[in-house]
Amino acid sequence: MLAANSSWKGMSDLAKYEKARELKKHIHNIRADYMKGMRSSDNEAQQKSVAVYLIDRLALRVGNEKNTEEEADTVR
Repeated sequence: MLAANSSWKGMSDLAKYEKARELKKHIHNIRADYMKGMRSSDNEAQQKSVAVYLIDRLALRVGNEKNTEEEADTVR
């Protein structure tokens, strides 16, 4: 694990936040696209659109589950 003050970790975090800032410019189009997809006649497109809708509206974190036995709890 990298230290929290590591320069490499800092660059990684900076890139992550820059990506979020860029997403902010496109979120309106993304939301319009998944709303359109939910009205599609293609079942696969509908399912993908509903999944993206739920991730967006419920602010779900996409990724692997955290193993609480191996990783420290960062929220106290």
